[in-house]
Amino acid sequence: MSVETNNSRQKELLNACLRKIEIKLEWSNSVEWRHSHFELLSKRILEDTKVRLSAVTLKRVWGKVSYQSFPSISTLDALARFIGFDNWISYEQVSERSDQQSQQTTVRTFLKSLNLNKRRLAYGSGILILIGIAVLIASAKWPNLTGNSAVSFDFKPVAVGLPNTVIFTYDVKESNTDSVFIQQSWDPKLRHKVEKSGHIFTTTYYYPGFYKAKLLLDDQIMSEKDLYIKSDGWIGTIEKTPVPFYLDEGEISGSDMIEISSDHLVDRGYDLNSELPNTDLYIVEDFGEVSGNNFKLTTRFKNTLGRGEAICQKTSVLILCSETPFIIPFSIKGCVGELNMMLPGKLL
Repeated sequence: MSVETNNSRQKELLNACLRKIEIKLEWSNSVEWRHSHFELLSKRILEDTKVRLSAVTLKRVWGKVSYQSFPSISTLDALARFIGFDNWISYEQVSERSDQQSQQTTVRTFLKSLNLNKRRLAYGSGILILIGIAVLIASAKWPNLTGNSAVSFDFKPVAVGLPNTVIFTYDVKESNTDSVFIQQSWDPKLRHKVEKSGHIFTTTYYYPGFYKAKLLLDDQIMSEKDLYIKSDGWIGTIEKTPVPFYLDEGEISGSDMIEISSDHLVDRGYDLNSELPNTDLYIVEDFGEVSGNNFKLTTRFKNTLGRGEAICQKTSVLILCSETPFIIPFSIKGCVGELNMMLPGKLL
């Protein structure tokens, strides 16, 4: 298949995926969508897939913002997961099988429309059976596994605070598949292929949180364990890929508050008149037997940057739990129409 043909096929698959998303949402025609629709879709995708795609990214995918590049694989994976697939590759495979089945149906219809004698019709049916077998062989890519008892999986963080390297130990030598992956969390972008014959893999976590580390054989999760990365007190971060800027506790602590000031951002080379980086303040520790169904959080905070792209002064309070987060958004009054609150199992 030529590059041009493959690119055309990928665009067809993407357009079909977007149509499926629009059908799932049951909103108005996407031609009429405004920025608030994409903000809400971003929240819906985060709720369903635990992957955050920004409203701007979604507007690019839907062609609302001029952008020549094809979406990244992480974006495609999230879109596919939102409509019920494991990832983009799984969506591609199912679409290909559906297309092939449709083609076979077309061939059958065509043969029936011809006035053929029994011998020719039998020969034609034989061809269809062979085509069907070939399709099954071509699509039979599922791993032949021997079960969870054939694998072992564990890990150990090496430090306290951030960044933090985690040493994973695994054993999959008894499995009947060659594709072995360790995934840091729910995010497939943080999936790493490892050697089947190996036993140790190391990777670095750059943000604190409660993660679900996974061992996968092909795309099947064989083991999943809770991994707790603590912040070791308050830390501040300025988002940057792949490694954020860290502001330590002494740098962000004032006499009576914790803050990331505009001076911190300017010192890192940001022009706040034209560029607005994402900033976070974290404290991720073990707060004991606190139930996510019954707790009280009291805090006071203020966003003091209110110009340019930050005119809405959007700020979110994120409460991390072992299973799902609470995300409580805030803004100036004029921008409240774009806010959506996320609670466990519910989007408001």
